[in-house]
Amino acid sequence: MDTAVSLSEQWRINKSEIKELEYVEILRSLRRLVAYHTKPYDIKYVTKAGARPFYAEHNVHKNIKPIIYINPKVVKDSHEFPLPGDKFDVLCGLTLHGLAHILIGSFDVSYKCWDDMSRLVMEVGEEICADNYFAKNSKQWEYIRTARDFYGEVEMRCNTGNPLLDALTAYTSMIIYNKPVTDISEKGKELLPIIEREFHDLTKRSPDNRARVYKEVARQIQERLGLETQQSIDNYMGKGSREQAEKASDNMLKEWAGDETSLTQKEAVEIEKLLAEEATDVSQLVSYLTSDLTDRSERYSRPNAVITKNAMTVSQQYWEPDEKLVKALLWLRNIKTSRDTVILRAQETGKIDKRRLYRAPIDGLVFRDTRTKKKMKKNIWLLMDNSSSMRSNAEMFKLCAAVKGVLPEARIYSYHATYGRTEIIRLDSRRRMLSIKAVGDTPSGDAILFVGHLLQQARGGLLIHFSDGAVNSGISIKGAYRVIEKKLPNVVLINSANDLWYLDSPHLRRIHNIHIKDEADFAKLLQESVAIVWGLL
Repeated sequence: MDTAVSLSEQWRINKSEIKELEYVEILRSLRRLVAYHTKPYDIKYVTKAGARPFYAEHNVHKNIKPIIYINPKVVKDSHEFPLPGDKFDVLCGLTLHGLAHILIGSFDVSYKCWDDMSRLVMEVGEEICADNYFAKNSKQWEYIRTARDFYGEVEMRCNTGNPLLDALTAYTSMIIYNKPVTDISEKGKELLPIIEREFHDLTKRSPDNRARVYKEVARQIQERLGLETQQSIDNYMGKGSREQAEKASDNMLKEWAGDETSLTQKEAVEIEKLLAEEATDVSQLVSYLTSDLTDRSERYSRPNAVITKNAMTVSQQYWEPDEKLVKALLWLRNIKTSRDTVILRAQETGKIDKRRLYRAPIDGLVFRDTRTKKKMKKNIWLLMDNSSSMRSNAEMFKLCAAVKGVLPEARIYSYHATYGRTEIIRLDSRRRMLSIKAVGDTPSGDAILFVGHLLQQARGGLLIHFSDGAVNSGISIKGAYRVIEKKLPNVVLINSANDLWYLDSPHLRRIHNIHIKDEADFAKLLQESVAIVWGLL
């Protein structure tokens, strides 16, 4: 949608002329947009290759916020900073769409569809419900329509040879992108009116039981047109013959759907209660399984240390930074110390409250104040794994040395296990610290906790951890994550490793992981990670 003035111009508070800081300000503004409608949710950029433009992630832990992911392609393709208002409107639309998926409970029904056709129908219905969630609010609807127009060029294949699949794909395109599909088979065109009528009737009749509705739509269309049912046996727990899978699927379909004409509203409510009880049981089970882990990690939340005068140095051959990499990391100094032109709105000075600011016209009660503001100097510390396996991964030392070359004032620590203890060395002051005991024969958890506590005492900051991931398995590393998330509120951790199988922590807000496959990509990956977590400091 072409507008003279962007929709977000009247409420977006801070902007930045520095690219890295603009990443941070965008996330802050989107969090503010979400917090206006409901309780705060976490918003991050998509870092997975081939991911959708937006998706949301839910966790059963009640104390961990759901995450809304947005694609940073809109920001990366922009050569103008601050980000133009029309592109920021697209990000607002994607964020609201992801928020709607969380609010309508898409995650409670998504795992119920093991059949490919039923899953496709369910996804179509979820997209419709997510967009229609904000249909009554004209401003939110404009955001979502702007995002639709931006991603309307997505090509959808509607000539696969399966008429039902082609018709459902075409229906998705018409609903989501408001764009008719011409490349569709004749049989698929005949199915479009039936699909539209079935969706309208069933979703109107039972809006609170979406899983039953979407499965029922696929079943009725297949029965009415005599299409062959296509079950995905591999997705159905990978066992049993085709007849057993079809029999089990029919039983489950009857259990969930029943006869469409005989299912009453009371029965639909009972099904929803069973779903809620099942989700509660899963949540309690996960809490029970992780409680022992949390208790054990808290016992080591404050490791005592003995500081000695001796020091162990790391061979200098590992600390020769790459000049090209140092130049690629110069933005790290800018994001920490540079002066930046920041646009402040009246909400910051208390001249206008939140609701009036959101509804105010551009030339009305919104006051703009542009000033040059020096960013507060924040701590950035480095933590290096100095175990024996790291000797074959000299590139990790070079990455750490490059960051140290850009930030010479940053503290740098190294650690390794020795005689059942974790030896931590501060390289710039040549001090050695020994913790009481290494947990699970792995030093990473102890080192992260100890240096994290020191960073918390120094008013917090960013801790960048370099490791190869070879010897850091066990319970200690995940226990350290939980302690940082719970008891070190001013510490943000970024893990840089060759192998991230032990570092996986997608639901922790202040823990971020970088999988280093190529040394040349480190600067880009670190920039994306810092843009995500810098606003939390």
